[in-house]
Amino acid sequence: MMESGDSLLSADTVPRVLAELGVFASSVPVEVEELTGGVSSAVFRATAGSVSVVVKQALPQLKVAQTWKADTARSSVERAAAELLNTILAGRVPACIAADAKRHLFVMEAVAAQGTWKDQLLAGDIDLSLARSAGDLLGTIHRQTRNDPELVARFGDKRMFHELRLDPYLRSVAAVHPSVNDIVSILIEGLLASNECLVHADFSPKNLLVTPENDLILVDHEVAHVGDPSFDIAFLLTHLTAKALHDRVHSGQLCDAMSAFGDSYGAAADWPEASSRTPRLLAAIMLARVDGKSPLEYLTATSAATIRSIALELLREPAATLEDHIDLIRRWQ
Repeated sequence: MMESGDSLLSADTVPRVLAELGVFASSVPVEVEELTGGVSSAVFRATAGSVSVVVKQALPQLKVAQTWKADTARSSVERAAAELLNTILAGRVPACIAADAKRHLFVMEAVAAQGTWKDQLLAGDIDLSLARSAGDLLGTIHRQTRNDPELVARFGDKRMFHELRLDPYLRSVAAVHPSVNDIVSILIEGLLASNECLVHADFSPKNLLVTPENDLILVDHEVAHVGDPSFDIAFLLTHLTAKALHDRVHSGQLCDAMSAFGDSYGAAADWPEASSRTPRLLAAIMLARVDGKSPLEYLTATSAATIRSIALELLREPAATLEDHIDLIRRWQ
């Protein structure tokens, strides 16, 4: 765990660190831009001449209103996961260039992107081809890492999953809503008992970069672990559901995107039982994105209240299938 603020990167110190790591020569002028949008890391784009890289350092206290600390050693987890995912999703994950384990940072290639999928969704640009691409990416990860004993040895530690997902999302929201504590506790037990495949655990529209060719690039792998594939499905669909309930103008299209994602995931994963376990977990994560430690920043009081009401209802009486969940959201007009 990083103890001193002296170790934290700033725009001024990035060029020196890159020179120490041999990424850029110390004599070369480096332009540095701090990238925003995430809460768990300090992220900078550094450019020397025509070459750009991204430097990412895990923060000991996440950038949220509540106290939310996490072990900065997760930077090493993210680097290892990125290297694995590069072998599975060739060209769809930025390659690692260098790392500094002592300072809990690594350097990766900068990819050309016109923004994130989240940016497009919030702007009302609902491209079903991107939803299908997201489903294919996730399904491919889950299928190609299914039941692999070597991965359990490498990514079986769920400590980061506790610190970055179970505690701030599920346990936090159960404390706010004690009436569903027993239900959420059972969900947590199931997640911890599973060792079925590599789970990204941050598979969301903000971590899917859209390239000029309209492809998706996956980033931010610090919560990766071997676990239950339903978490990834629920995590992504939470965002599409929340946006559908927030943006009534594009709600129908967002429901179409949920269907497109689910169909594409199913075809790529070839694992029907993975998505069949998702609906109640999806409701729990929906509730967490309103009343947990990381509420969705774009929600209004009205849309947050709607999501809270639906999530509590679906936690107690979940949809039987993902298709039923989507149909329910369609009817909530």
